Amino acid sequence: MGTDEVPAPEEEPDRPGFFRGRQIWTYMEDVRHLIQTRRLDEAETLLNGILDAEELFSRASNMALYPDFYNRLMWVYRRKHDLLAERNLLRRYAAQRRAHSRLEKQMLIRLGELEALEDNISSCD
Repeated sequence: MGTDEVPAPEEEPDRPGFFRGRQIWTYMEDVRHLIQTRRLDEAETLLNGILDAEELFSRASNMALYPDFYNRLMWVYRRKHDLLAERNLLRRYAAQRRAHSRLEKQMLIRLGELEALEDNISSCD
């Protein structure tokens, strides 16, 4: 991306695998830049839009999702100390058709940790 501006949304609807007129994978550098410059709210908004587009593409093409963008958003939520949003994102990811990878396993382990924490907090009430 190189500048401090996130691309504006396109007027026409996107095709599967595209978001704001670009292929979803072309946003990786934009996301990295937003996170490095600590613009976490903007990164969260962009990542949620990308994930919506990626999930639509996955359903349309019957292809598995890779965890890269989910992992980035998980990191954003962790930096914002938003455990509930992190847990909900991981549940969203777990409900999808996923590509098997080491990162996927780590994310599912993290989901288990957050759910165990939630159970512990609930049992204290």
